[in-house]
Amino acid sequence: MKKDIYKKARKMFEESRVKVDNETNKAIYFTVDGDKDNYSVIMQSDGKLSCTCPYSSIHADKEVFCSHICATIAMTMFSSGE
Repeated sequence: MKKDIYKKARKMFEESRVKVDNETNKAIYFTVDGDKDNYSVIMQSDGKLSCTCPYSSIHADKEVFCSHICATIAMTMFSSGE
């Protein structure tokens, strides 16, 4: 299961499907163009991450990252900032 998540995240990152919508002192807001819909990812300054996709909603009580969050992390780590 995790392998599929990372594979999807890599594809979304490589296809530039992660966009920054807004940045504040408390959080960065992203839109990720997923396979079925667009989802919002929030990266809070304290390190907490959330996504509006169904997978994240189902696993909200666990520390499980969806492919949209993984793609967002990749974008923040490897993007040149241009």
